Parts: sequence; C-alpha cells; structure tokens
Amino acid sequence: MAAPKEAPPAIGPGAPLAAPLDRWTGSYGGEMPAKVGQVVIAGIPVMVKLGFRLSIAYLRFKGKAKRAASVFERELLAGGMAPDQARALTEMYMESSRLIHIGMKGALAAGPALRRPGHP
Repeated sequence: MAAPKEAPPAIGPGAPLAAPLDRWTGSYGGEMPAKVGQVVIAGIPVMVKLGFRLSIAYLRFKGKAKRAASVFERELLAGGMAPDQARALTEMYMESSRLIHIGMKGALAAGPALRRPGHP
C-alpha cells in the first residue's frame, strides 16, 4: 500500500498561490511589484541631490540670520539701549531663526519671543 500523499506546504515553492500572477506587474495578489525596488534605487540620487541643496540653503539662511542679528544688536546699541538688554534681545532674535521654530513646533509653541527669561 502506498503512503498517503502529503498536503502542499503553506509557505514555500510548493505552496498554492492565493491569487493568479498579474501579467502587468509580475506579482501575485498582495505582493509588491518587482519595479518598486528599481524605483527606490533610481530615487536615491535624487534624494542625495535634494539633501545637498537643502543643506546649502540652510547654511545660507543661517549666515544671513547671523549677519542680521549683528546689525540688529548694533542698531540697538546705537539707539542707546543697555548692552545686556541688547544682547538678550539679540539672542531672542537669533533663536527665532532656529530650524525648530520655523517648523510646526515653533508655530504651535508660540516661539521664543513670548517666553519669559529664565523659563524654557
């Protein structure tokens, strides 16, 4: 007498397919198309270029903010303000150019200008 035939495995090469092969994407049912990996790999150089351009733009922005802060402090001192007060206002001015205050957290947290001195 012959041994009973085993059921096909649930996972692996002999497993039954849940859905037929899609001839356009080359995938079965819920699997991702084979082209997704190619698209991701093709997008890497674009992302590197974008990151480089954003870094350059950020450095330019910070340089302009620093120059503007020095002009701001110089004008406050020329107007007769005490140096310690001018320095404190300039620090608040510079803190507003931080990246975190440009984003949503800064907008929702009211930014540095509305904080009291000595409080985070």
